[in-house]
Amino acid sequence: MSSRPSFSFPDNAVLLMAILTTGLVSGYFAMHWMTLQPGMTEMGADIYGTMQAVITHDLRNPWFLFLFMGGGAFLALSLAFGAREWRHPSFWLIALALVIYAAGVVLYTKFVMAPINHEIQGWNPIDMPASWIDVRARWSHLNHYRVIAAIASFALATLALAIRASTPRRT
Repeated sequence: MSSRPSFSFPDNAVLLMAILTTGLVSGYFAMHWMTLQPGMTEMGADIYGTMQAVITHDLRNPWFLFLFMGGGAFLALSLAFGAREWRHPSFWLIALALVIYAAGVVLYTKFVMAPINHEIQGWNPIDMPASWIDVRARWSHLNHYRVIAAIASFALATLALAIRASTPRRT
């Protein structure tokens, strides 16, 4: 009789969904950080204000919300599904991924990034406020932390699945 942790197909499928959703969100945030933000520093006030407002508005769609909220939801489900194996390292990696994602992505977005986005959406692109360059720099700087949190949670969830897959059978 083996004493290997018994992770079922549903256990691993839920973890895989957590990996997919956190990975896609991480990829989106990283792409924004590496390509859009540097390009937006070259734009004038009117184009920047319009573009940032459109991007922020367009994120309010069911697909992005599914991915964004799904990352945390699937991590939480994976933790619940794997609770019977709480001594296995994958359980603690998923728990850490969930804490980082919930705090560093979801709550950070709500309480740090969203207020700046709302400020930007209130701008008139034809008559931008004098502080727009400072706000743009602050948004870009603060977004780095969210990118790091998203990538960290994705990496931890991926590592958890890899450890599950490579756990040797004990006899």
